[in-house]
Amino acid sequence: LSRYLIQYSKDNPSTFNKDQNNSIFLEIGAGTGFLGISMGSNGCKVVITDGELKCVELIKQNVKINQDKILGKGCVEVERLLWSYENGDSFFKKEKEKGRRVQYLIGSDLFWDYRTVGHFVEMAKAFGEYGLREEAAVEMYIAWQRRDRVVEKVLWEQMQELKSWAWEEVDVGALQQDLVKANNILLFKFVLVVEE
Repeated sequence: LSRYLIQYSKDNPSTFNKDQNNSIFLEIGAGTGFLGISMGSNGCKVVITDGELKCVELIKQNVKINQDKILGKGCVEVERLLWSYENGDSFFKKEKEKGRRVQYLIGSDLFWDYRTVGHFVEMAKAFGEYGLREEAAVEMYIAWQRRDRVVEKVLWEQMQELKSWAWEEVDVGALQQDLVKANNILLFKFVLVVEE
């Protein structure tokens, strides 16, 4: 699933503002870190996170193995982050203290169980409030494989309750369309809604 986000970023370079010195990507639920490492090797500044300590150690090893692909192009950091409103809010405040701005939250295959949806929505809430506080144009790009319609129903219901995000399915391009449909892969862009 990560490869769809990676390909989308390559096909749409103007979508992701990689040139801002203090602007970073936050990958959540990274697993192996493939997405964040690839984004780093494409010139992005990425903080790759996962809640599982074993995954965090694996990601660190994978970053070390791929360091030659990242050096001189982007920057990758790894840390543990459990999904919750409090942890998300704390993370965004810490990044601000470092003089950095989280502009994008990215993730793939985050919704393997309906119980993960609530934790993701908590992170989305914290990220949205951060964006409003900082008056930043923050976005989320999330890819997942459709396995269970109940999970999607729970996601959309909980996101609608936040009222701070608008979303649209991303057109992954004609070349990938058949592959995406065959595998029930969804890629969504979430944009912060600013009420005037």
